[in-house]
Amino acid sequence: MFTVYRKLLNNKGNISLIAMLLFTLLTLLIVCSLTIHLKKYNALKERSETYLCFKYQITEVKKLIKTVARYNKVILLLQSTKLIPEMALIARSLIIAAQLKQRFSQAVYYKRIISNKYCKSKLSGASFLLPHYSTKRSLFGLLKILSKKRTYIIKGKNSWTLILKATLSVKNHLDRSITIKSTEIFPFLGS
Repeated sequence: MFTVYRKLLNNKGNISLIAMLLFTLLTLLIVCSLTIHLKKYNALKERSETYLCFKYQITEVKKLIKTVARYNKVILLLQSTKLIPEMALIARSLIIAAQLKQRFSQAVYYKRIISNKYCKSKLSGASFLLPHYSTKRSLFGLLKILSKKRTYIIKGKNSWTLILKATLSVKNHLDRSITIKSTEIFPFLGS
């Protein structure tokens, strides 16, 4: 019995070394697992923020198009009152005020998009859902639509996580209805 005890003392830490090796391997496995899950979590977080930014942009674009169309109708009505001599001066000043309100609405739209907490880190110049209005006005002073249908690509920070394709279509510059069709494009699968 004494010889068995003496043989255990002669192992010189082999069991301790094996335990340390197993502990190190287990720690390495846990760190690798946490790293993988952290990357997946960050990708999901970015994906959800991109969707929330996209949703916010859609609601703001709808508000802007409705506002611009409403003021286009007001401008069109005021154009007919310009023909009455007594009302011409007032109508001209109201037309200018309505046109300024349209430009102000566009500036507010950009400010809201940039200051949104989900869109702050996401937006580059190409990621805006821009209403396609001209800087020039029509003969009657209406804010014109450049194209009735326009397609936008919206990406997150990492283009491999999510790409959204949105198509905006408006009937004309007096119509307040807007149609937005959006699809998700998987970068590795193509469109």
